[in-house]
Amino acid sequence: MAGISYKKTIVLDGAIGTELKKIYPDLRSEQVLTKDPDLIQKIHQGYADAGADIILTNTFGVNPSRYRKEEIERLIRLAVRLVRKTGRIVAGDIGPSGRIPEPFGDYHFDAMIEDYSFLARTLVRAGADILYLETFTSLIEARAAVLAARMMRKPVFVTLTFDDSLRTPFGDLPESCALILSELGATAVGANCATPEIVIEVLKRMRKVTDLPLIAKPNRGVPTETGFSYTPRKMASFIPELVGVAELVGGCCGTDYQFIRAVAKKRRRIRKRKRKVRILATPQRLFSLDHTLLVGERINPTGRKRLTRALRRGDLNYIVAEAKAQEKAGAEAIDLNLFLPDFDEKAAMARIAAPLTKEISIPVFVDTKDLSAAEAFIKRYPGIAVINSSRVVREELIRSLRLAIRYGSYLVVSLSGRKLPKDHQERMRYFRLARKIARRVGFPKEHLIYDPLVFPVASEPDQLKETLRTVQELSRRGELTILGISNVSYGMPERSRLNAALVAAAIHSGVSFIIANPMDGLVRDVAAGAGILFEGRSAAGPAKKIETLEDAIVAGDPRQALILARAESQPLKAIDEKVIPALRIVGKRYETGEIFLPQLLASAQAAKAAIDLLKERIPKRRTRRLPPVILATVEGDIHDLGKNILKTLLLSHGIPVLDLGVNVRTDRIVKTVREKRAKVVGLSALMTTTMSRMAEVAERLKKRGLKVTLIIGGAVVDERFARRIGARHARDAIAGVNLIKKILGV
Repeated sequence: MAGISYKKTIVLDGAIGTELKKIYPDLRSEQVLTKDPDLIQKIHQGYADAGADIILTNTFGVNPSRYRKEEIERLIRLAVRLVRKTGRIVAGDIGPSGRIPEPFGDYHFDAMIEDYSFLARTLVRAGADILYLETFTSLIEARAAVLAARMMRKPVFVTLTFDDSLRTPFGDLPESCALILSELGATAVGANCATPEIVIEVLKRMRKVTDLPLIAKPNRGVPTETGFSYTPRKMASFIPELVGVAELVGGCCGTDYQFIRAVAKKRRRIRKRKRKVRILATPQRLFSLDHTLLVGERINPTGRKRLTRALRRGDLNYIVAEAKAQEKAGAEAIDLNLFLPDFDEKAAMARIAAPLTKEISIPVFVDTKDLSAAEAFIKRYPGIAVINSSRVVREELIRSLRLAIRYGSYLVVSLSGRKLPKDHQERMRYFRLARKIARRVGFPKEHLIYDPLVFPVASEPDQLKETLRTVQELSRRGELTILGISNVSYGMPERSRLNAALVAAAIHSGVSFIIANPMDGLVRDVAAGAGILFEGRSAAGPAKKIETLEDAIVAGDPRQALILARAESQPLKAIDEKVIPALRIVGKRYETGEIFLPQLLASAQAAKAAIDLLKERIPKRRTRRLPPVILATVEGDIHDLGKNILKTLLLSHGIPVLDLGVNVRTDRIVKTVREKRAKVVGLSALMTTTMSRMAEVAERLKKRGLKVTLIIGGAVVDERFARRIGARHARDAIAGVNLIKKILGV
């Protein structure tokens, strides 16, 4: 950019509206342009004399919601001319519309693009050197403004405002804002119209994900009845940190010439930063690509009659419900395929973008061969999307790469051309050709995802090892890969088992994404387990800051649970008011599919560690002794997974357990119940041939007159069988714990 150097801190101007309000309290800032242009020019010159390199036009409030186009053009021409007189770089200032963008309000995407395009075009025609978008409260609107502004082929600076939560008023994360806007082509990003403390913390978080120049324009504290809360000296104390974290520094509400002069004196040399991160982002969530992500496959009309009917009648609610269900089940992205013969896929993609933005917080893979349909979605989608996919056919791949560049998207490249690959070597040849074409187009290699292709094992049994070998090779090279898991089992029985097996093999091979059915419990559990074994993922899932004993238990961190339990001064109260409520949260999440078995067990172990420590410190006179729950797998059966899970959960709740093990004879069970005076017996069986042993135990207990509740579980038993033998049925370990707690009154 002519006239500006990034070697040292670039100084921006300070507040203008604050100054104008002192003299014209009843006028909007832009109205003073025609009322008193000399005053406006005087303020601009004051900032230029104080050391500002860039001066913003007084057009923050000029937008189509308030003014006719003719008025806007007149105000902008005057505003640009006044800044031009200072000899400084002219930044055409564009503020938010004041309307609520869709999907939360009625300011539709196309209207946003039209309005911001008009403002940007008018500013550039008037002579603006930079388009400066500031004080946006929503990433959705800021993104639309950047899309419109970048068409003018001028540098585009954009800042948003954040509150004490370090989120925008719409809940957008600083990292998401920085990532999404930088990938879209912004020249610089940052924060304004917040206290210096907030601006500094926001920019520190932005710096972790982008190497773009950052902008800091803080307020002079917070507004008070007499002005602003921070003194000039207090504001000056923040300047070293501001110039340390941002390349462009100025002031927002309440700041003046004195502050800008102080910033100019503290300029520092700017270090060049090179940071390439692989993170998918939505406005309110980040998805680091350092582990395998599960991409939900269920929004695909192929073979799904209900989805097909919903699409043809325009029922977007059904599609959104499918997406929400997959996210709830644990998907970290969804694959969106809306193709049908004789169907307007492009229109459907355009219509579904807003509802999905509102209802889910995970990224979207746009699965289509029609690039116009892909564009209809990704230009409206406020996250980083993935285009799925393109073959390695030169013309086709170049079109896809250019579309992905235009919207800051990732691109899946199918390692095939006009012919399908036969082996690992052919797949690698396609990989090298794709990299070569992408390099010539200027596409960032970090945004390429390679699909080595999964073929049905029924028809191509030798291809699977070639696919996995390619995944291993690309993973070793640091490349991103993806596999469509369900293809492997097409035309085969036991599809869930085959899919789960490939999930484990793919994760072990280093795959980045698996497209699979998150509603399949086996696939989910295998993916979670493989992540723990092969990727070093915590059984507790994504890390969360642990501050309380409840946090440690929910996170499944036994070490932190012990540390925090030691700090509890009232052990019995800690168990009743912290440990047990935390377990209820974990149990609920497990029941709703938010977490899976590994996380459930990790939380149980953390709770048990805390309870064991806390129980040692409970005075004996206050300890209520409970009879042990007797657990056993019946005679003839050696399966004990379900029993062991129940045992772990019971112990985590402080309920004593006597585990008799597997293949336990009936007479031993009855004898133990009598000796221990047990009130609850839990029996497990996984085979139909051993179910009769459960009935035998129930009959013997009854004959001996032992007043005990018999609870049975296992894959082969159900409620009807339980009632027939006089027992209670637990469908899973959580249900078993809840039932036993109720019986024991704890």
